[in-house]
Amino acid sequence: MGSLSIFVGRNAHNKVLEMTQIYLKNIKIIDPGSEWHGKKAYVLIKDGKIDSISSAEVDAKDAETIEGENFCMSRGWQDLRANFSDPGFEYKEDILSGLESAAYGGFTGVAILPETDPILSSKSIIEYVLRKAEGHVVNLYPLASISSAKDNESLTEMFDAQEAGAKGFSSGYRPVKDSGFLLRAMEYAGMTGLPLMVRPEDSGIAGKGLVNEGTVSVRLGLKGIPAIAEESDINKILHLCQYTGQPIHLSCVSTKGGMQAIEKAYKDGLKVTCDVSIHHLYFDEEDLGMFDTMLKMRPPLRTAEDKEYLRKAVINNDFVAVVSDHTPHEEDRKQCEFELASYGATGLQTVFSQMLEIYGAEKIEKIIEILVLRPEKIMNIETSPLNKGSVANLTIFDASKSWTLNNESNKSKSKNSPLWGKELKGKAVAVINNGQIKKLN
Repeated sequence: MGSLSIFVGRNAHNKVLEMTQIYLKNIKIIDPGSEWHGKKAYVLIKDGKIDSISSAEVDAKDAETIEGENFCMSRGWQDLRANFSDPGFEYKEDILSGLESAAYGGFTGVAILPETDPILSSKSIIEYVLRKAEGHVVNLYPLASISSAKDNESLTEMFDAQEAGAKGFSSGYRPVKDSGFLLRAMEYAGMTGLPLMVRPEDSGIAGKGLVNEGTVSVRLGLKGIPAIAEESDINKILHLCQYTGQPIHLSCVSTKGGMQAIEKAYKDGLKVTCDVSIHHLYFDEEDLGMFDTMLKMRPPLRTAEDKEYLRKAVINNDFVAVVSDHTPHEEDRKQCEFELASYGATGLQTVFSQMLEIYGAEKIEKIIEILVLRPEKIMNIETSPLNKGSVANLTIFDASKSWTLNNESNKSKSKNSPLWGKELKGKAVAVINNGQIKKLN
């Protein structure tokens, strides 16, 4: 394992360090857009930009050095779906703790859900979250609520939200029940050019279900949510997409049938993208065991067949992203009866390790593509290939590094991870962005 040296800057509040010169020594570059892709190089960063890349050592006596036998670098990773609960629920998470979790997960950009109180839709609330994130090594991308109220009846002033700094619109955890409302939202969002992200679910079919409908729901004696609750809503949304000609992004797809419908729509020319949560790629309903509340999700964990199909879909389709679906909860919302437990789990710090375990280190280039290029395309985020002169927005990682999510390593205010205490492999060791470097222990 290598050493990682940095010098102290003045932004101590966010625990990030300003940089003048950083020297990445004999580091492997993974970036298909770079002429150095797949090669080891010596990289010198000055004043937030890549000053030089070479195959031999350069004079960097005044620079801080990062080196490690298995260190690699890529463009900064991006997450499209996390809940930072701020304002209103800061006891679960706040902007700074959420950004810390993102950084320690290797992300240099994260889109946050409008699961706040007041709801994230007005100019003042969007500006509030952006002010709190100002100066951090991680970029914050606010997703304004589609509706200005939780009733999903009043359309957010989308142009005002965009002007305030919103990077997209989201239904958050709630599906959109009213098709007419969704149709109008698609048309207005289309005019802004920002992505519209909707979680598909027919609430009338899903009802008060707690887990996937099937043998596990019968064994546990819990009301189930059938796959058709998701699939029927996906088909409706795709029809609206076809009718309006406007783009749509479907969040947290969890079923084989739902993904197949999206794949067909994409091949037919519809402007559709989607994402799958890391939880639904890693776990399935059998992992619930005897009422493991850490795995109570919405949508619920599905069958092993669904999971395997989603894993292949992620690899095969460049319009499918993987998200953390980071959902923090205080302890008493999870340490309780299954019926009373809240849905969701934290995930920002474990995405990379889980992807490595699912796909193997031999798929590292594909994993990086999924973490970088796909979310960039969906969110219209522009970063530069890792060549001389490019702005330094980087994630440095070690796929061989072992670590454990525990009280010491966890940066979230919440601990509701199903991987708590499990030894994991693969970890970001530093992130560089916004003229700063952050070392990740």
